Amino acid sequence: MQQTGLTASVGIACNKLLAKICCGVNKPNGLTYLGNTVEEILTFMKKQHVRKIPGIGKVNEAIMVGMGIETCADIITYATELYVNFSTNAFQFLLQSALGVSRVVHEA
Repeated sequence: MQQTGLTASVGIACNKLLAKICCGVNKPNGLTYLGNTVEEILTFMKKQHVRKIPGIGKVNEAIMVGMGIETCADIITYATELYVNFSTNAFQFLLQSALGVSRVVHEA
């Protein structure tokens, strides 16, 4: 009798964005833990390709790659160019995501 098993990948981090990115690191059947210090988060995020950020699709990826922006480190380096070429909301999303900030809630 042959057994069929389900595989699962798990990402453990201090917020939903980072956990989702971590989940994809050791696919298809692995666990990734990201510590919650600023240094660990920035070191991890700097290496990530822009397409790994949930919410960045093929079109925005192509635009950014055309601008020379391929990693989250590049997002930070080319922040001025992104500010000029994207809407304020899109710019804030990109910069916060590249820094590993999941979602900022503004009080009204």
